Amino acid sequence: MAKVATVQQAAAIGKLKVQELVNRLRAEVGQDAISEDGESGLTIKYDQPDLYNESKVTKYLDARPMLDAGEMPVHQVMADLKSLPKGEIYELTVPLLTIPLIKKAASLGFDHWVEKKEEDLFIIRFLKDE
Repeated sequence: MAKVATVQQAAAIGKLKVQELVNRLRAEVGQDAISEDGESGLTIKYDQPDLYNESKVTKYLDARPMLDAGEMPVHQVMADLKSLPKGEIYELTVPLLTIPLIKKAASLGFDHWVEKKEEDLFIIRFLKDE
């Protein structure tokens, strides 16, 4: 049986940052690179909005264990976001910026902002406008 490695594991084996490995793979299949500075066509917001109130964070997901197990959290995140009441905040913990997921959430009317804790630790908060 073939062994499966997560992107994080493959990056570690290659002594690369996860984002660098993802961009190399994207280049191999003819896709544009993605970056933290919005080159993907989406402006990544790092500034916490004035309206942020920690008590409004009502749902959380630390996706790192799912990703480590080779699972993709996108379906869980989308289901959680769709059930999030307006004015409440969803907090997602991930080891890399998930640009496609942020874009999908934006298409559903969610605003976002990112807190970069470490090189491979991001907190992405989503807010459904009131």
